[in-house]
Amino acid sequence: MLNHNRPGTLRRAVPFDVQAHDGLSIETAFLEFEDRFGRPVRLYAARCFPPEGAASGKLPLVVHQPGGGQTVFPSDLTFLARHGFAAASFDWQVGAFDHDPKRKSLWPEGVRNQGEGIERVEQAILPLAIQSCGVVIDWMTQHPKVDADRVGVVGISWGGYLTWAVNAHETRLKAAVPVFGCGGLWEFGRPLHTASKGAALAAWRSQWDALALASRQISPVCWISSTNDFFGYHASANALLDQLAVPHRRSCDPNNNHHVGPGESALAVAWLKHYLAGGLAVANEPALRDDLAINAHDTKDDPIVERQVWWTPVADVPDDYRCWLQSPLPDRSLVERAFGRVRYRSGITLDTPLRSFVADPRSLARSSAPAELPDTWPHALDGTCSHWGLRSTQLHRVDVNVAAAPGDPTRAQWEVARKDAGPVAVSFRGVADPRWNRGPIAAVEIHFDWQGATATALNISGEFVLPDGRRGTGTQAVTAEPGAGKACVAVRLEELKNRPAGATWADLKKIIVTGQITGNRFIMGPMVRRRG
Repeated sequence: MLNHNRPGTLRRAVPFDVQAHDGLSIETAFLEFEDRFGRPVRLYAARCFPPEGAASGKLPLVVHQPGGGQTVFPSDLTFLARHGFAAASFDWQVGAFDHDPKRKSLWPEGVRNQGEGIERVEQAILPLAIQSCGVVIDWMTQHPKVDADRVGVVGISWGGYLTWAVNAHETRLKAAVPVFGCGGLWEFGRPLHTASKGAALAAWRSQWDALALASRQISPVCWISSTNDFFGYHASANALLDQLAVPHRRSCDPNNNHHVGPGESALAVAWLKHYLAGGLAVANEPALRDDLAINAHDTKDDPIVERQVWWTPVADVPDDYRCWLQSPLPDRSLVERAFGRVRYRSGITLDTPLRSFVADPRSLARSSAPAELPDTWPHALDGTCSHWGLRSTQLHRVDVNVAAAPGDPTRAQWEVARKDAGPVAVSFRGVADPRWNRGPIAAVEIHFDWQGATATALNISGEFVLPDGRRGTGTQAVTAEPGAGKACVAVRLEELKNRPAGATWADLKKIIVTGQITGNRFIMGPMVRRRG
């Protein structure tokens, strides 16, 4: 494996076409180069520049790296271009994804998708993708509009995972924003890992996995994610960030999975602008004190407007199932983990490092948990979140706004950024809180008010994590269509079909409700535990 990319690897750029999106032109091309084994590669890439007259002088460059199953999206390019960057992206997918076949990269025979196991290093897409980013930088820095000394990279999901690797192998970078992916795929209980073997696995773990590359990060890193991300475990990322010698910041959207909020998007842009375009410095990283107060720093140009402490109770659950709570702030003895979150006037959010207050929650018996919560879940904003299908993984889309319903903390008002019918895809994580999921339970009821819209095709999924680490899902159809008005979805353990053998209520960590509604707003809550 090369220690870093070599400038000048690009052999030829073959123009393909010019598209129009959001009022801007997107130029596409196939970039030809040879990998380190001498094999030819034909990389599909695209680029976009800010509107004419929007910037003077040479432009900073940001390379966008798509996530798994994704490819070059024009909206990613125009988002970055409208923020003043020369933007580029490339297709690094392998396999039968539903992409335009004319816009797919051509890889050497035998190269496998990043999610597949490999036996030989020659089969790995990740080193080819690292090299591809360097080839895109070659292509872009040959353009007279681009400043070769101001280059950054941002990546989503698998592209975020790739960003850490590129930032360890590409010396031309001045800023990096990995989103979601942060390594640690082989940790106990992880739902996603590789079946690679032998020398190929050793190369992956030492050369491409983020957790092995902390000391090799070249440019300042801003990691953004969500607290319950299945691919970027919160605790793994904090262990990685705490090892970095380069400047770094972090921000995670609480209770979400593979989505980021507007504060994370604003932070990503601010980070790139500071390190690539002379923008304002991002405030220093805040810190969470022993007493759960936040030490944070105002700046002259960007004062603090809000401080939050998010915590999770003592519970032996994987990161992607934790229920993060904001209120009420408890006695510290009830807290297993906590972090502070600071919002600034500019809209950016910054998190403190994650703090652990219990060394090994598995050593605590269930009976030692504090007194249980009331049957009605107390704070809907703490226990509910969007699920896949309702939000985007991208930086440029804020699809959902959730706010407290007036006068009733057990209910939350959801507003979805769409004009026509669309999906319901919401989840309730209160069942992951052992103070609520205790004792005999006959059902968990989730109440909805569709705000005059019509709801159809509702379904329930219950996700389980057993003490031995096994995971499984049980499903339950809602047999009576609720129609317009109000509805109560009742979840019953015995009706969750195909749930893992031996699974109990205590093993249920998340309830997901999906369906379709004609409107774009609804109220979710209260969530009520019914006794047997």
